[in-house]
Amino acid sequence: MNPNFGKDPNSFPIRNKRFFLTRLLLSILFIILSITLILRLSTSTTSSIKRQTFIKTTTTSKTLKHANTSTSGSISQPTLPSSTTSATSPPETKPLPTLATPLTITAPATTPTTVLQNDSSSLGNSIASLASSFDQYHSAFIEANPGSGCNPFSYYFRRGDPSVSCPPGMEANYWCADFAEWIWVENGVNGEGINDAAISFISWGEDHPGSLHLGTSYTPQVGDAVVWGDIATFIGTHVGIIVGSQDGQIEVVSGNAGPAIYSGSVARVWNSGYIDPSTSVADGYPIIGYVTP
Repeated sequence: MNPNFGKDPNSFPIRNKRFFLTRLLLSILFIILSITLILRLSTSTTSSIKRQTFIKTTTTSKTLKHANTSTSGSISQPTLPSSTTSATSPPETKPLPTLATPLTITAPATTPTTVLQNDSSSLGNSIASLASSFDQYHSAFIEANPGSGCNPFSYYFRRGDPSVSCPPGMEANYWCADFAEWIWVENGVNGEGINDAAISFISWGEDHPGSLHLGTSYTPQVGDAVVWGDIATFIGTHVGIIVGSQDGQIEVVSGNAGPAIYSGSVARVWNSGYIDPSTSVADGYPIIGYVTP
């Protein structure tokens, strides 16, 4: 033992001092390494958490984006409702006629062939085709509640009798002129001047040079209107649309025509078949002329 050890605590032997210093340095180094390790572990853990969070966020974002893309591809666009026109609609927004449920009519075994002699007139052919689409060989249109006069053609022009109750979209009238005018108007003909009187077609023809053909010298053309009545007293009893013309005979489709089906009411759109215009009568009156649209 060093005899001076107890006298001066700082007077360690050189060997003991070196050992002490070595331990001190190792302790400091250990502390530094420990702190460094702790900091590194802390940084690594934080980075890992951030990286995992980023991965989760990115994955979620991609998943949501994919889901949105898939969903948007499967959703169909909404279907807008069809516009409808009520019975109180103003005349400037006239609806197209809606067919009433027709009676069951058995057509003959053979449907008459319409001969379009004026093939150069696409207007005439178009008029004839539309008129024929309502006759007994096609949609077989018949007025609602036969005998009431309720029909969509008069409703189109707002010419019905308000005292008669009709289904929506129909009005009651004697409607042969309304039907013929509607066929023309639907084909782009300006029907101004025509009303619900058959004779108004004669007046319209007078106002349009070259359209009116009185007497028997004219050869009727497909698409023309044909009027029965008396020109002297300016009475019209019926009007129809010529859908065929051959060998001096005419085939006519007209509204409010045909065989009586209820209390003397004819009530339908009817194809006359081929008739001789020189002998044909309507309510006892002969054909007085033709009007070209």
